[in-house]
Amino acid sequence: LKTAQVLKYNSKQARSIRIQVTDRGGLSFQKAFTIQVIPNNHAPSDISLSNASVNEHCAPATVVGAFSVTDPDSGQSYSFTLVPGVGSEGNGGFFIEGNVLKSAAALDHEATPVCSLRVRAEDNGAPAMSVEKNFLIMVNDINDTPTALALNLATVAENLTACASVCVLSAIDPDSGEHFTYALVA
Repeated sequence: LKTAQVLKYNSKQARSIRIQVTDRGGLSFQKAFTIQVIPNNHAPSDISLSNASVNEHCAPATVVGAFSVTDPDSGQSYSFTLVPGVGSEGNGGFFIEGNVLKSAAALDHEATPVCSLRVRAEDNGAPAMSVEKNFLIMVNDINDTPTALALNLATVAENLTACASVCVLSAIDPDSGEHFTYALVA
């Protein structure tokens, strides 16, 4: 028995046939059979991420986005993993739980404004098939708290007039180009 055409699972999952056998004397017997078409597992063709940015200094396990897969096979489930390879330099700052990408630690825009990740999506077909893709995660710059405050003088002459300049204040802030205001507090 040979196929007369290519059988596609997606178009028809079972084929009914009837076969007849005839002996030398011309006597015959017929029987119907159903042949099941078993689908081939196809590799997923793409991975998408619902969001590709996260605020700096976020708490560990902050959700970045959710992965989804494009696959010609319907009804499959997928496992997602961060994998080594070209474009995986930022993998250490993230982890995947189910299909959700999360931050592994607080990220710093000033140190690393963009993180490069390499992700593999593997289906549950037999045999399992996979696709890998690189993603760029933007680390959003948020206003950082100043980290230091200094006076250029720690002494002042007595009997200065009101509104006389006493010293110069300076501050250090991780954000470049900041402008500061100063106030006396109790």
